[in-house]
Amino acid sequence: MNLLVAVLCGVVAGGGLLLAAVGLHGTEVRLPGDEPLAAPGALSSLGAAASVERGRLRLALALAGGVATWLVTGWPVGILLAVLVGAVAPTLVGAKARRQAVIDRTEAIAGWAEQLRDTIAAAAGLQEAVAVTARVAPAPIRPAVADLAAGMRRNSLAGELHRFSARLDDPIGDQVAAALLLAAERRGDDLTRLLDDLADGARADATMRIRTETSRAQTYNDAKVVTLVVVAMFGFMLVVNRSYLDAFDTWTGQAVLAVIGSLWLAALYGITVLSQVARPPRLLTVEDRREGTR
Repeated sequence: MNLLVAVLCGVVAGGGLLLAAVGLHGTEVRLPGDEPLAAPGALSSLGAAASVERGRLRLALALAGGVATWLVTGWPVGILLAVLVGAVAPTLVGAKARRQAVIDRTEAIAGWAEQLRDTIAAAAGLQEAVAVTARVAPAPIRPAVADLAAGMRRNSLAGELHRFSARLDDPIGDQVAAALLLAAERRGDDLTRLLDDLADGARADATMRIRTETSRAQTYNDAKVVTLVVVAMFGFMLVVNRSYLDAFDTWTGQAVLAVIGSLWLAALYGITVLSQVARPPRLLTVEDRREGTR
């Protein structure tokens, strides 16, 4: 009975901390009329479904970690730590893939800007250039460019460019969309030069991110190795020599475990934060669409 109470307390405490973290971080709330700009309703439905799936995965891992720790050790602090680790595991595991996706998208935007520049330089109009490059745009942004080209045939160019920038959700993508907006509204003659400058800036940004990723790769690998060794040794001791860990069955041992676990989680969180590259504020937002781009 005491063990059941302990595991329930651990799950509830872990859920409370997770909700507190979400509350501090904040979530996006859409009011009536604030339809997503990224694409038609199918895109927003897919995004919402993916968010729900990620939440379910976190909850499942948290419960699995808590129950497994309860069955193996029965330590209240261990249960709480397992719940927290399970909840944040998808973030830790997918951090590298997300950083690489940002680099790939930035390089793709640069490549598309160069395609537009060359097509427009060959005496093609803006809408014609977008339609031509939609078939050969870099893979990470090809669906967004294809939707832009298709939407321009039915709706205004300004509205479609706002939707395009919202779908990319990238500051450099906003710069390209803003340049196209200015060219469409003011018939700018320097669009090719501007696109060339934007492509150079995007490639420089991608290069900077790659260098940062390379310089920190050893740190990430060291952290992974240390974490795996600690977890493996702990599991080995639980299976082979459980009596060696009897000291953690006491309240003093639980207090020591809480301190060690907190420091370990703080270190993992610090590595995750350091791995994120701050993005500059976006140029085109929902307010731009409603009030008009200034």
